[in-house]
Amino acid sequence: MTIGNRTLRLTPGQAAELLGRIDRVLADYPADRPGEPAPTDSGKVVFPWQSCPQVR
Repeated sequence: MTIGNRTLRLTPGQAAELLGRIDRVLADYPADRPGEPAPTDSGKVVFPWQSCPQVR
């Protein structure tokens, strides 16, 4: 398990861009799909992330 923490100083636009970039990076990796076969050497990885304050 790895835990990281960074405090950034961003404009609302930069925060929205960063969240979009994170989402696109995660979309490049295979999602866990119950009932579908997965590589035998794979394991579930949960990748939580949070941005505060909320970008509207």
